[in-house]
Amino acid sequence: MQCLYRALSQETASLADELQTAKRDLEKAQTELSTARTDLTNAKNDLDTAKNDLDTAKKDLNTAKKDLDTAKRDLEKAQTDLSTAQTDLTNAKKDLDTAKKDLDTAKRDLDTAKKDLDTAKKDLDKAKNDLDTAKKDLDTASESKHDLEANLAATTPVRILLISKYPPPH
Repeated sequence: MQCLYRALSQETASLADELQTAKRDLEKAQTELSTARTDLTNAKNDLDTAKNDLDTAKKDLNTAKKDLDTAKRDLEKAQTDLSTAQTDLTNAKKDLDTAKKDLDTAKRDLDTAKKDLDTAKKDLDKAKNDLDTAKKDLDTASESKHDLEANLAATTPVRILLISKYPPPH
């Protein structure tokens, strides 16, 4: 019996040790389970946060896509406006070149007109001088005519007498 008692006692001690180990293992498992539950709750929260972040990112992506589309349209419009401006600039340059050529032509025409005016003024001055000379010649001729008429008048009786005495030959 004592042997049995000792065996039982050892068995009891062994069982008590196993029970203590099992209790520690159970407490450890419960702690790990609690930690796992906390980790699961945190993971669920993290997943919810990640889902919210993903939804926000999707919204941001859609907004960015819209902004990109708007930017593309703005860029296309800006390129069209730039092309139009370049065409307008080219046309303005052509118009300026044409205006410069017209101005050069007008300057040449003005120079020609000035030369023609100078020539006309010289011709007018010459014509005035010629007119003055012609007036003087006319005055001289008029005086000579008056002198001749006076001489003729004075010599007419003599001439008549001579003609009657000496008729001209026919």
